[in-house]
Amino acid sequence: MVRGLPCRRRPPCDLRAVSVPGGHLLPDRRLEQRAPLRYRSRHRQHLARRDAAIQGEVAPAALCRGLPAGLDTAGYRTRAFTPTRFIKDGHRIDLGGGSLTVLHVPGHTPDAIALFDEAAGLLFTGDTFY
Repeated sequence: MVRGLPCRRRPPCDLRAVSVPGGHLLPDRRLEQRAPLRYRSRHRQHLARRDAAIQGEVAPAALCRGLPAGLDTAGYRTRAFTPTRFIKDGHRIDLGGGSLTVLHVPGHTPDAIALFDEAAGLLFTGDTFY
């Protein structure tokens, strides 16, 4: 993640904090050791301000359901992890009773993917749907 930082004017060891939009982080232990991660959860609000035409899409009522009872959003943290393998376009993920096909859909990020469940006719798009 450190290598992917868009602004490299300051060495990573000089970072004081990294601001991360909610749901946009694949944690990196090296970065966590150098700077506290500050999580932002205002992505939906940002989109609503940016384009009034999509306010219905991002309204709380448009969510399938609310947050789980007792969820502490202020204290929520994503745990660091180490990838066990890398996937690419066309890779199949075996789910035991079905599978998902990885589709490379660069745009929001250069390595973005969508997951296609051909049997169910479902496409999991993530941020690609905007």
